[in-house]
Amino acid sequence: MITHVGQYGLQPDFQNVFHIMQQTLFDAIVIGSGPAGAQCALWLKQLGHTPCLLDSAAQAGGLLRNNPYPVNGLLMPSHPISGEQLAHEMQACLMVNQVALRLNHRATRIRCHHSGFTVDLDTPDGATTLSAPYVVIATGVSPRHGGLSGNPHILIGPGEHIYRHTWHNLRVAVLGGGDNAFENLLFIQRQHADVVKLFARSLSARQQFQQQVAPAMCQIGPYTVDADRCQVNNEQFDRIVVMYGWEPNLTFIIEGDTLHRAADGTIVTDPLHCETNISGLFAIGEITGRMHPCYATAMADGVVAAKAIQYRLENKTNVG
Repeated sequence: MITHVGQYGLQPDFQNVFHIMQQTLFDAIVIGSGPAGAQCALWLKQLGHTPCLLDSAAQAGGLLRNNPYPVNGLLMPSHPISGEQLAHEMQACLMVNQVALRLNHRATRIRCHHSGFTVDLDTPDGATTLSAPYVVIATGVSPRHGGLSGNPHILIGPGEHIYRHTWHNLRVAVLGGGDNAFENLLFIQRQHADVVKLFARSLSARQQFQQQVAPAMCQIGPYTVDADRCQVNNEQFDRIVVMYGWEPNLTFIIEGDTLHRAADGTIVTDPLHCETNISGLFAIGEITGRMHPCYATAMADGVVAAKAIQYRLENKTNVG
């Protein structure tokens, strides 16, 4: 039951939300509450089914939680909004729509059986399990570190640690040739760094970013990194920012280990329904290695998987 209008519009009856959180029988378990997982769970709920949305973090939103940058204007309204704010809005929307959201629940194993799946979980109250006829993997990606972790002068991937850092008068090397490398180079330059240089073996960033960076700031081709000395090609820097792209988050065990994965570790799915090679197991969002992974494509995947599951629940037959 919805009770009143607040900061985020309609607010839920929290007593009823607590009751929903105690449910144990679900039509689908969605692992990961980023844009893909949240949209999938929300659509399943709106379609009249009972999803359970899990996340190992304390808040919903996936990578958006660590994104204080303004969100791409092509995907959002013109007023400024950060990924952090968007994640907060997403969680409020899930609560308003009374989706069973279980945070601080880390999936450790998915077990297949004749009637569906059982998901083993680590929770603040200890180990537990949930079962459902369908499971959706929406655990996203993490920044690649290229072996350059464990040094306080090396920052891996985009996010709050870049946005909040003090760059004034620092010499900074940015490693990588993609959009994130160029976007963060431009951001660091605007924060009055003394020197910013980009090192990339090849370039894949959009032309709109490349055109904003002076050619003298870019070195394209092989390079060497001395992490201990904070040097790139024997040149001294104060910080090294690593933007090597992303790798899939698949930290739990899938019993039998028969899941088809691409060479880069992303999950292979049927493009029509987002289903993996394991019947009833779906994968959506950036963990599937879409041509252009982003907020919009992730949400679209969530809708596709939800509709495929709806069809099966209501028709008791395969979608393929």
